[in-house]
Amino acid sequence: MKRKTIYCNAKVLLMFLVIYGHLIETRIGGNEFFLWQYRMIYSVHIPLFAFLSGLFLKSEDGCLKQMWSSLKYYILCQTAAILYFKLAENRELSFFTPYWHLWYLLSLFFWAGICYFAVKVKKVWMRVLILLLSVILAGLAGYEEMGRLLSLSRTFTFLPFVLLGCYLPKEIDFKKYRLFGGVIGGIAFLIFVLVIPQLPVEFLYGADSYQKLGVAFGLLYRILFLFLAAGIGAGIFSILPRQKIPFSYAGVETLLVYLLHGPIVKIVRNLPVNETVFFALGPLIAAAIYGGLYLAFGRRAKQYQLVT
Repeated sequence: MKRKTIYCNAKVLLMFLVIYGHLIETRIGGNEFFLWQYRMIYSVHIPLFAFLSGLFLKSEDGCLKQMWSSLKYYILCQTAAILYFKLAENRELSFFTPYWHLWYLLSLFFWAGICYFAVKVKKVWMRVLILLLSVILAGLAGYEEMGRLLSLSRTFTFLPFVLLGCYLPKEIDFKKYRLFGGVIGGIAFLIFVLVIPQLPVEFLYGADSYQKLGVAFGLLYRILFLFLAAGIGAGIFSILPRQKIPFSYAGVETLLVYLLHGPIVKIVRNLPVNETVFFALGPLIAAAIYGGLYLAFGRRAKQYQLVT
């Protein structure tokens, strides 16, 4: 079995950002530096994970397998969360409102279902039209208060990145576009720094309506965010190493790391650690959580051959 090295390297980076972002989430209210980091993380890690998911949804059979896998893990993990909060905290959770980070499983189920039909479209102009329509749909979704029910709002918000991955060839030689990607990424980053801080950080989640967040011109900001995220993503892929590095195998299979990091992060981020110490140790803690989960559950990764 083979895995393309650059995508494994990308998943290592993105999975680290997921863990670190969740670690600092409770500290962004009183620390501008953590807030700045948090905004940058949420500008790219969800869109790029959605893009990578789309890259592996290129056949009807693959889409059906992904639908079953996502639904299976969602039912298992959501049921476990419901039982835990009921027994431990006497709190009620809805089966149809994903708990915290489990939303990605449900969105992935819907994305795979959409791609099942999207892959049947072969004409380039029709694929371009579908991509443009998905961008418009992502913008319009913010006008409806879907919230976190069935993860519908996030499903529509990040759908363009899934379809982009679905329609682009998996064998892209990003090295050819290094200069272009770097320029586009740099410009997108500068615009992001100037514009996005004017919006509430929750806007980056894609889970709430513009009205609830108090965002005027939400459609324009949503579409701008989509293009900026794509631009920053292009910049990241332009500098990612294509060859195998010591951590590459940690990106082969990240599902269990994603699912199991949540409870650990919940415990660690509530420890009574002052801001200075947390600032210094936060990235190391995130890396340690990632590394520990990989060592515990990533044995199968070595079965894969990493190729450029």
